[in-house]
Amino acid sequence: MNRTLFQFSLVAVLTSLFHVAQAKDKETIELPVTADLGLGVGELHSHSQLTASDKKVWLFKPELSASVSGETLTKYKDKLPDNVPDWLTKADISYSPYALPTIYFTESDDSDESVYGFSIGPGLDVAIGGDYLTLGGGIGLDLTYLYMESDRFDDNHYVTLGANASWKLTLKPIRYFHLEVGQRFMQHIEKETSNGQYLGRFREDYAMLHFRFPFTTQVKL
Repeated sequence: MNRTLFQFSLVAVLTSLFHVAQAKDKETIELPVTADLGLGVGELHSHSQLTASDKKVWLFKPELSASVSGETLTKYKDKLPDNVPDWLTKADISYSPYALPTIYFTESDDSDESVYGFSIGPGLDVAIGGDYLTLGGGIGLDLTYLYMESDRFDDNHYVTLGANASWKLTLKPIRYFHLEVGQRFMQHIEKETSNGQYLGRFREDYAMLHFRFPFTTQVKL
């Protein structure tokens, strides 16, 4: 695990979340953080057909993130802005840098049609719940590329930018191993394909395993 990557990832979150009045001197503290490696599989859906046979497009979803627990936020609640909702101080907040792409692919067969590609971008998630089950949601940005090998398209390349919103349900049987199911809804800048379709809305349905590694980082609050 690259510790510097997680420290850099959390700086953007912590500097915007935490606030110290000017009259107070900032102090350096050891902040407990969890590094999270997620590995997921699922299916990509589109509002427009990507192949004439409407083949399923599968996905492999690796995820690298760093999170701060609600317990830690509650401990340093006095350093948060006054307008932060009370429920947010009890939530787990995680940030994913644009380090690992989600990979899309179709199975090989005799149809001479296939879809390959990836989506990559940063994301921010918030999860609330108990010790063994949490419900979360997130937002993020995407750069998506698809290569659509099909007679339906004269131009097989599709690349665009967009944003996403997601929900997830996480089961936590043990502290450092979690199970997650969720959906990610992606809205891109719509582009007209060579056959006259407009392509821009996608949905990922996935299941994921999470492996978590605790560490500490120094921040000034």
